[in-house]
Amino acid sequence: MELVTRAKEYLEKAPKWVIYGLAAYGLLRTVKAVLSPLGAVWRYKLRGIGALTQRYGKESYVLVTGASDGVGKAIAYQFAVLGFNLILVARRESLLETIKADISTKFHISVVTIPFDLSAGASFPQLTAGILERIRGLDVSILINNAGISGDVITFEKLPTEVIENVINLNLIAPTLLTHLLMKQLAARPQQSAVINVSSMLGQTPAYGSAVYSSTKAYLRFLTYAVGEEVKDKVDFLTVNLGYTSTAMTRYNKGIFTVMPEEVAYGIARDLGKYRETDATFRQHVSGAVMHLFPLSTRIKIMSHFLQKMVREATS
Repeated sequence: MELVTRAKEYLEKAPKWVIYGLAAYGLLRTVKAVLSPLGAVWRYKLRGIGALTQRYGKESYVLVTGASDGVGKAIAYQFAVLGFNLILVARRESLLETIKADISTKFHISVVTIPFDLSAGASFPQLTAGILERIRGLDVSILINNAGISGDVITFEKLPTEVIENVINLNLIAPTLLTHLLMKQLAARPQQSAVINVSSMLGQTPAYGSAVYSSTKAYLRFLTYAVGEEVKDKVDFLTVNLGYTSTAMTRYNKGIFTVMPEEVAYGIARDLGKYRETDATFRQHVSGAVMHLFPLSTRIKIMSHFLQKMVREATS
């Protein structure tokens, strides 16, 4: 109470510029609070995809990891619709070839498939031999690090060592090294290039049973911002805060805030080159905004409850 009393006494005697400054700051915060929801509606519901082929190159290639299913597959189709050629990387060759045949027939673009297990081959020599050598000479304009794995929701103590290694290799080491290997080529292009890293809302709010996964996604988000700042004049960097999406990783569960991979892919294309970070869809943006009204400690409890509920439903 003494602090409040002192503050009141100071304000009663404060110079006018202090009062005007505080009033202006309060007005600015009020205007921002009012306009923010309207801006979100415009961004996520009304604004469409820009002319990406003009920005990044009409016949250039988009390299997508984890492209055989889920969000990666949806991203491949989305960029095929926009007219880009594709390089699709995933473990399962048969699925890649099926997607290649379908996309090539429908959109008449070039599709290169590379069967490669990023969780087992996340090193400079392996990535160079397995991916870089196979795309030498191709004009890669956009790298999309989508491949990822969460593992089961389980406490850190009980998490198998091999799962920890796979999650770190796939979510952290592989996108870091692949981005580094392609950076010179991307930055040297006459047109703008881009790197899209698919992170997660769990990269902002760690929770029960997701210690390693949350940590890798938080790392990926920071990496995107840091490297993006270094090369912003030549390479657009975009972080995707993926929420609850209906994929194999979530056992295709659905709920009020669940989104489909196609919605995420559209949101990524819509926000690329315009923003440094995206929640992809309006529903995920709303759920994220609501969560961030609470302090981190409360968010952790809410997210932990949600994850534990998911486990109970999946095993019941």
